[in-house]
Amino acid sequence: MDASGCAACRDTRLFVDRMARVGPYNGILRQMVTKYKFGRNQHLDRPLARLIKSAIEGRGWNREIDALVPVPTTWYNRLRYRFRPAAQLARATGRELHIPVLPLIRVIGKKYNQMDLPASLRPGNVRGVFKLHPRARPAGARLCIIDDVCTTGATINEIARVLKKAGAAAVYAAVVAKTEADQPIA
Repeated sequence: MDASGCAACRDTRLFVDRMARVGPYNGILRQMVTKYKFGRNQHLDRPLARLIKSAIEGRGWNREIDALVPVPTTWYNRLRYRFRPAAQLARATGRELHIPVLPLIRVIGKKYNQMDLPASLRPGNVRGVFKLHPRARPAGARLCIIDDVCTTGATINEIARVLKKAGAAAVYAAVVAKTEADQPIA
């Protein structure tokens, strides 16, 4: 990385206005996310939500949020995880922050799991696969996307693009952890 930013995303248009993260994807955060998502320890949603709440509250935009929007889970991953990790995490975070959770986004036609792809292929894998729910009306809203881990930001950026195209006034994001460059997530 040089003074002009990350070479891999220098030419990428960003649709997320601001982002909060609890910390890097290592140590105890990695263990908690892994146990939560892959170990099906769903009870970890509450402590993870409290961490996300603190990360959001530490940002200047925290009082602007109208609703939280979970990253949707594909049918395949619902069967794999046996729950919707981001949705459950968003609900727990919403309870902590006293903010509604709106499942405004659906995922249709995603071919591969992001974590199975190199960073260079991730934006293309999610381009066009997120759709606004037919009854969603995000126009004028200030929304915060919730997810467990952010690697390249491609998923969050694509969801933010869809929400902004539908008229969202601002789109923020909050995650438990952000990976370092080239760090595997599982």
